Amino acid sequence: MIPFHLPAVIDKPLSIFVFNLVGLGSMPPLLVAFIAAKLNVPYAFEVLFVLLFICWFTCAICWLWYVSGKLSGKYRDIIPRPWREQVW
Repeated sequence: MIPFHLPAVIDKPLSIFVFNLVGLGSMPPLLVAFIAAKLNVPYAFEVLFVLLFICWFTCAICWLWYVSGKLSGKYRDIIPRPWREQVW
């Protein structure tokens, strides 16, 4: 179950939405990682750093996907569609 309301129709590619969602979602682990480092919690910083790396790697993949689609003209005539039908 998704804890927040998603719009029924979007007018942007899904790759940009995932990029923003994962990018913003990486901020809390970053904050917790720095707090854990200050409190000398064993292995907490390393685990959270790996999670942060996974988030940023996902952001990079989505950004590359978006840029390749943008450069190829895939998003030139994008129209608002339901989630399952929108292009990546």
